[in-house]
Amino acid sequence: MFEIEMDFREFDKIKNILNEKTFNKAVVRTLNRVANAGFTAGSKKIREEYNIKARDIKKASKIRKATFNDQRVILTISGGSIPFKYFGAKQTKKGVTVKIKRYGLRILVKHAFIGGYIPKRKGRSYKMVKVSNWGGGHVYIRKGKARLPIVKLAATSVTIPKLFASDKVIAAIESRVGEIAGEEFVRNLKFYAKV
Repeated sequence: MFEIEMDFREFDKIKNILNEKTFNKAVVRTLNRVANAGFTAGSKKIREEYNIKARDIKKASKIRKATFNDQRVILTISGGSIPFKYFGAKQTKKGVTVKIKRYGLRILVKHAFIGGYIPKRKGRSYKMVKVSNWGGGHVYIRKGKARLPIVKLAATSVTIPKLFASDKVIAAIESRVGEIAGEEFVRNLKFYAKV
């Protein structure tokens, strides 16, 4: 978890002119909008390097919005290793291919399979066909020669919290917040003060 502080003290003169309720409404709305923009900037930076969708990053996050009584926004990122399912897993005859880095090569995980797919003969070749939603599209591999037990595969060195904690992502978030905070606050002040 990291913090970005926004200092509204330079607007004290405006606070004295407007009533406190109007000022606080503008502060709260600014904090919430800037937090969302910062999260989006972080997500975008992650997706520049990793082959993962924005909606899958969002699933691992929770934004506690600012209120009048607590003018803080808390962004919580949680989760362990990212399952291979989220890296564009594709079933092939030899196993499953995944692409972890956006501009990297696809990696073949031999003998792995995506839950719910079975091989179907088409002439001399086979095609993998989805027959059920079993396994939720996750990638599995058998522990031994027997059908069971099976293990769900994940990129053990890649977690959403670790990606958000990287210097590049933090810099992207701080840059976006600094870029829009003042402008957003002025816009919200005008909106609530009906200027």
